[in-house]
Amino acid sequence: MSDAQLDTLTPQVFRQGKFHVVSIGCIESNLTGTLYNNFLLENNWIEVTDLGEADIVICVTCGVTNVKINQSIRAINDIEKQLKPHSYVIVAGCVPKIEGERL
Repeated sequence: MSDAQLDTLTPQVFRQGKFHVVSIGCIESNLTGTLYNNFLLENNWIEVTDLGEADIVICVTCGVTNVKINQSIRAINDIEKQLKPHSYVIVAGCVPKIEGERL
């Protein structure tokens, strides 16, 4: 496969902004958070440490125990309180599958 063909298979993000990734719990959520982080950096997004500056915050949750589920839900609530207007929290990981209605 040529480089040109590979480029058409690579996902592209057409809007850039500022982002922050939060990973809670297990090794899998940390690895997933790193993948999101790298993808956004490769697509010219700017990583910020202050949630109040982010256009999107990706929260990669963990559902391995009830403690981690509750920790994830508290983190999501805390993130929402810190977001600026017109910003988004994207919830990924296990908790949306396990506790979708609670979210």
